[in-house]
Amino acid sequence: MIHLQTFPNGLTLIGEPLPHFESVAFTLRVPAGSAYDPANRFGLSSFLCEMMLRGAGELNNRAFLEKIDRVGIDRTENVSPSFLVFNGAVLAENFSEALQLYADVIRRPKLPRGMMEASRMVLFQEVLSAKDDPANQLMERVKERFYGKTFGHDPDGNEESLAEITWKDVSRHYEKYVRPNGMILAVAGRFVWKELVAEVNDLFGGWGAKDIQSAEHAAAEPGESAFHIDFDSQQTHIALAWETVPFSHPDRIRAWAGISVLSGGMSSRLFTEVREKRGLCYTVDASCHSLKDRAGVFCYAAASTENAKETLDVMLAEIRKLQDGVLPEELSALKARYKSSLVMQQESCGAWCGGMAGDFFHLGRVRTKEEIQKVVDSLTLEGMNEYLAENPPREMLMGTLGREPL
Repeated sequence: MIHLQTFPNGLTLIGEPLPHFESVAFTLRVPAGSAYDPANRFGLSSFLCEMMLRGAGELNNRAFLEKIDRVGIDRTENVSPSFLVFNGAVLAENFSEALQLYADVIRRPKLPRGMMEASRMVLFQEVLSAKDDPANQLMERVKERFYGKTFGHDPDGNEESLAEITWKDVSRHYEKYVRPNGMILAVAGRFVWKELVAEVNDLFGGWGAKDIQSAEHAAAEPGESAFHIDFDSQQTHIALAWETVPFSHPDRIRAWAGISVLSGGMSSRLFTEVREKRGLCYTVDASCHSLKDRAGVFCYAAASTENAKETLDVMLAEIRKLQDGVLPEELSALKARYKSSLVMQQESCGAWCGGMAGDFFHLGRVRTKEEIQKVVDSLTLEGMNEYLAENPPREMLMGTLGREPL
C-alpha cells in the first residue's frame, strides 16, 4: 500500500512498506535545480550539490564520508532542472541513521570554504569529460535549443561560469532556494509507516517554508530549426527533436507508446531499418523526456560520414510512417515491454522510489501498480492509430556534429 503525507511546511513524504525486502531505498528531491541557476552562473546548483556533501551537522568532510561507508549507504546524486536529487539505499536496520545523516545534508550542510576549489575541480572534470563525448555535446546543445537556456542548459554548467562561482554565490543559493515546500521524500522497502512519519516530522517538521517564485516555464530557444557543430571526426552525429505531450497529459500513454514502436527494443523500427537492414550505423534510438509542462522526443544516431545522409533520410522516413499507424504485433510487443519494465521496477526499491517521486511531481498523486497496469492494458490499436494519425511531428529541430553539415 502506498502512503502519502504532506507536512504543514510543504514537504511531501511518500512511502510504500515492502516487508519482504531486507533494505530500504529513498530519494530526496530538493526543489533547487538547475532552472534556478542565474544566467551568468550556470552550474551553480551542481556546485551547491557538491558542496552540501562536503560535511554536514557535526561532521567534517572526512568524518561524513567515513559515516557514509560505516552506515553502508549506496548513494548517488544528480541535478535536474527542477531538483537537487539525493538517492540512497541501505540495509533496513541502518535506515534511521541514514535518514538522519541526509537530514543534516539538507538542513545543516557545512559548505566549507576550504573545499571550494576541490569541488570546482570535480565539476571541471565533468565538463571536460562531456566535451570529449561528441554525442553528449550534441544532445546537450539540442536540449538547450529545444527547452531554452533556463531549463535546457547543462546542469554542470561550463568552464567560464564555473570559474566565476564564489563561496558567497553557493551560500546565497542555499539560503534562498533550499527549502521544505516542494521537497519530495519517497521511501520504499522494509520500514513502518507510522514510525517513518514521526521521524520525518522530528527531522524536518520545524523547518520553515520559503516564499520562492517558480522558475519560468520552459520555452524554446528562438532560432533556426537546424544547426551544425564543427567537429573533426570520422562520424557524423545526428539529433532530432520534436514536441510531444508531457507526462501529465491524458494522451501521454498513446503518444509515448508510439515512440516505443519507433525505438523500443531490438524489433523497433529504427533499429530494424537503420541498423539491421542497411547496416548504416551501430547506435540509433529515440526517447521521450518530460518537464513539468513541456515534453519532447529526442532522436539520435551516429554514422560514418559517407552514410550520414542516408541514415538521416531513413530516420525521417520512419518517423513520418508512424502517422500511418502501428501493426497488431507491434502493439503486442510494446505491451510486453511495458509490463516487463513494470515488474523490474517493482523488484527494485530504488526504481520504485523514483517512480513514486516522479508521479507526485508530474501528477500531484502516486499511481498504484494496478492503475499503471490497467492503463497499459487499455491501449488499443484503434486508439493508438487514431492518435498517431492526428498528431504527427509538425516542427522538428535538427542538430548535427561532424566535419560537414547535412
